[in-house]
Amino acid sequence: MENGNLKVDEQYKVTLPPNLITVLEYDKKDFEGATLKNFIDDVECELSDWEIELYDDPHFMDMMKMRRDMKMMKMMKK
Repeated sequence: MENGNLKVDEQYKVTLPPNLITVLEYDKKDFEGATLKNFIDDVECELSDWEIELYDDPHFMDMMKMRRDMKMMKMMKK
C-alpha cells in the first residue's frame, strides 16, 4: 500500500521516502542538535519568500491569469 510518500508492507512496516531520510540525515549532520522543526520552519520561510517574488513578477501573474482563463473555458464547454 502507498499513500504517495509512505510505503507499508503486509506486516505494516513503513518505509520512509528517500527525501525524508535525506532531510533527517542532513538535520543530524549539519544542524548539530537543532530540531527538524527548525529546519522545516526555515524551508517554509524560504518558500514564502519565493512565493512573494513570484507574485511580484508580472510574467508569473500573466501565466496564472492564462491558466485561470483556460480552466474557465474548459468549464464552460462542459
